[in-house]
Amino acid sequence: MTARGQSIGAGARGACCAALLACALLARAQPESHAETVRFHTYGTAEGLSQATVEDVLMVFADAPSTSIALPLDGMPLVDMLAAVKLAASKSDATRLLKSGGVYVNNVRATDERARLTVADAIGGEVILLRKGRRDQHLVRVLRS
Repeated sequence: MTARGQSIGAGARGACCAALLACALLARAQPESHAETVRFHTYGTAEGLSQATVEDVLMVFADAPSTSIALPLDGMPLVDMLAAVKLAASKSDATRLLKSGGVYVNNVRATDERARLTVADAIGGEVILLRKGRRDQHLVRVLRS
């Protein structure tokens, strides 16, 4: 809710989450220049997300949909994960999204439809942030099997 009591839309919520994560990270380590600060606040760079702690990510994306998934040792295909968390209607829809460049894993664009996600891809070995387009975000909590 805004100060006027209006509901925040999904797009604004995603932007707010990115800004909150950026603020949490900046509170811990100040960038070298003002230009870096502006770039970080605006784009929420992949480098910044890789530096985030699990606590930061869970705090910022507390209201984002989340799913707990047990990952096998050899990982899980990204298309299967997208379908499992309902960011894609089917595996073929997930493949189409990947080929078009509309999927991000931990804020990094994913384009390989044969990619497999493992515990090593998770932030702190515990969470993976999936995003479809600009607005649809999903937090995957990794259960080790």
